[in-house]
Amino acid sequence: MSSHNQGDARTAIEEQNTQKNTLSSLTLPLAILGWPIAFGLFIWMAEPYGYRIDRSETKQMWLTFGVGWPLWAITIFFMAGGNLFKSVLRTSGITKNAFKAGTKRKITAVQTAELNEYINVLKGADDEELGVAVATALHLAEKYKIETGIDLFQPMSAIQQSPDITFEFASEIEKAQAAKEAHRSTPLLVWAHTLRGFSNPALRLHARKMWAELSRVFPYAATAAGECSIIFGEPLQIDRLGEFPDGLNPNQQRDVSSSVAPKIESELMKLNDLFERGLITKETLTQMQQDVLKNRD
Repeated sequence: MSSHNQGDARTAIEEQNTQKNTLSSLTLPLAILGWPIAFGLFIWMAEPYGYRIDRSETKQMWLTFGVGWPLWAITIFFMAGGNLFKSVLRTSGITKNAFKAGTKRKITAVQTAELNEYINVLKGADDEELGVAVATALHLAEKYKIETGIDLFQPMSAIQQSPDITFEFASEIEKAQAAKEAHRSTPLLVWAHTLRGFSNPALRLHARKMWAELSRVFPYAATAAGECSIIFGEPLQIDRLGEFPDGLNPNQQRDVSSSVAPKIESELMKLNDLFERGLITKETLTQMQQDVLKNRD
């Protein structure tokens, strides 16, 4: 990875954080003072028009002020001043090591539960149902490669080419399920979980287990493809029947088929994380990915 591109990325990040912190440092104190100032202005401007606060309203006024001001301050703090708070924690390492790690653990837990639930569904399905899942997944992969040039059987490469691909598939799954189109959601689920196994390495083993279940019915997929062609209105393309996504072959004890070494894979995932957080542009991401891959030897 070239030091020039790394420097550009760090400079862009520092400038962005500086702008946020400057805005936060000015906005926060003004926002906190805004509530009592507004109260005072209201009383001052209302007096000439005959408005007076009598004793019966005093208690209500102070209750409103006492409760409203802290709520106002807290709201503004997190909406406008939160960047300042985050920057302080980020400097001390708390955000990176605690908040971010905690969020990632929660996301991983949710995705793991969803993938395990899907694996249990596959275990309970009969051969015909699993055959449909395999046949339609193969067909989707072939069509997706033709339309986008992205090979879903190379998950890591697919994520490098399209960092938002997992979100794209998740969105399509929601649309298909809302429309109750199982023939669309079924193959999308297979590839969504496959891609998650590479976007989040903690899910890799579970993704491999999923493909182990799917591989049980490889011999039945051709028959299922013929039946599904009626629903799709075209012959299903299953030329890659018997193949596994790179790194997810359940018959291998480790990812010997992966074309990307673990250290390189980790570097690429860090770059994707920076892009998803909006800290680097897509052009910078592509250039830095190319630099990583050039230096992998």
